[in-house]
Amino acid sequence: MLRINRKSSSQQQPDYALDRLRVEQVVVSERYCRDSAQWQKMRAFWHPDDSRTSVKITWFNETIKGHIAASKDMAERGGLVNVKHFIHPVDVTSSPVFLFCGGY
Repeated sequence: MLRINRKSSSQQQPDYALDRLRVEQVVVSERYCRDSAQWQKMRAFWHPDDSRTSVKITWFNETIKGHIAASKDMAERGGLVNVKHFIHPVDVTSSPVFLFCGGY
């Protein structure tokens, strides 16, 4: 799940479509970096303070640092050969403060 701080409620409507596109691009690009073993680029999509990150997926529940380490290990064992994320559509929902995002 990706959370992006939102502007005040009076500024939400005009920016919503652009925010959605930005979130979609971040999610798709971050997953592409993982699938292609571009670890530094993948890390750049996350908050710089590892303690403020959380990756919760079927096989992993920890911070991005740990997720990248586990993904590297998987790649070194040949485990990323057939892994390609196809994240369309990207589900983006809104609250007054955050955008929440998940892929399918």
